[in-house]
Amino acid sequence: MFRRIHRRFGWKFWAFISGGSSASQGAEDFFKRVGYAVVQGYGMTESASLISFESPVSSGGRVRRQDSAGREFKLAEDGELLVRGENVSSGYWEQGAVRSADQEAG
Repeated sequence: MFRRIHRRFGWKFWAFISGGSSASQGAEDFFKRVGYAVVQGYGMTESASLISFESPVSSGGRVRRQDSAGREFKLAEDGELLVRGENVSSGYWEQGAVRSADQEAG
């Protein structure tokens, strides 16, 4: 039905990824009607990529939620989201120099 759209994107293209903020329900519904999966992800300024995403397919009988950006994260007692990995920056670019993430902003 949407052959021309699929031909323009290429036959191997099968999903849109939304990161940074969630896609609106209307946008997600539109792309699904056209025949593409919509993957919602969660990332942070400090990470080089998405740190989590909701799989476009269900696994182990688990039903995929449309409004989810993936699995739960580990939370510190104070509510801070804890993430570690090679994709997380160890510093910040500030006024022409790198400041370690351990140092306070100045």
